[in-house]
Amino acid sequence: MPWIEYYVKSKSLITMGASKSSFSRDLKSKSETHRKRKSAKGGWSNQLYFDPEADNEFGINYYIEHEGLGKLSTLVDAEERILNVYAYKVPLNNWQLTSFTMYHLFIIFKTKSWWWSIEKHSDCISIQRSKLESAVRCKHIQTYRRTPIDLVKSDSGSKSVNDLICWLYNKNELNKEFDELFSNNICKTCLRPCCSKHVLVLV
Repeated sequence: MPWIEYYVKSKSLITMGASKSSFSRDLKSKSETHRKRKSAKGGWSNQLYFDPEADNEFGINYYIEHEGLGKLSTLVDAEERILNVYAYKVPLNNWQLTSFTMYHLFIIFKTKSWWWSIEKHSDCISIQRSKLESAVRCKHIQTYRRTPIDLVKSDSGSKSVNDLICWLYNKNELNKEFDELFSNNICKTCLRPCCSKHVLVLV
């Protein structure tokens, strides 16, 4: 049985206990740790990478599997409301002159105390958090993003971080393998649990 239960009425995550394999953390350089894990696993890892302090090159970062997603709610203020949501795009390659047709999409959202980013790459879904907006907008796992970084759309939000975690769990997102043609879909669809009016639709 899964150790996590989602109650629709209260929209709360009840943690029942996690296996060691579903939840791990590292204390080394975040970029170095991630490169080694990515190289060792190869391909889609079925994991969520969470960096609670993305402005810090060193520190704890977490790798969470589907069964351990409820643990994420204990690492953050899950009831914190999402105030604003921003969709950004960057070129897929350094040689691209424009990101008009081919691009990588990522989402940034603002809560009262933090800036967050969420996106899907070839190995995992990643969530970053920081007090500094630039730490999640300009970098991904301590590596500078390709430029230009273009704002696509923005919207207000009314949901909570907990709603987003529940959405990831209920939609089984960590068990959906990476598809280069549809890799941006995670960001397009995750806007729905973040935004208040669902008007931020990307085509």
